[in-house]
Amino acid sequence: MIDPSDRAEVVMTVTRAIKGRWVAQSRARGQKLTDWLMERIEPATDQDAATDSYESPTPEEIRAAREAVEWSQAKAAGAVLVDLRTWQRWEYGERKMPPGLWKLFRLESGLRSA
Repeated sequence: MIDPSDRAEVVMTVTRAIKGRWVAQSRARGQKLTDWLMERIEPATDQDAATDSYESPTPEEIRAAREAVEWSQAKAAGAVLVDLRTWQRWEYGERKMPPGLWKLFRLESGLRSA
């Protein structure tokens, strides 16, 4: 769950139809869209579940992973549905990146396959 004090404006990079379905499903459960999405980030495989760390990555790990896939901070932020400033706070160590969003970044960037 994302800390309410660190809540960021969501940047959607999906089609309107998909976003509309997600919003409807989250509202039906009485949840904010970001919370509903976080619940859906499941271990990709049983093997991943056994080896996954549910701790926040370090700022160095975040930056190194982004640079490894040659993405800008803006592109990385969009991949995990947060604004640029939130991503920068994670890379600069001002805030901790939620483990679920770290997992989503690794899946979206191809650093770990689904």
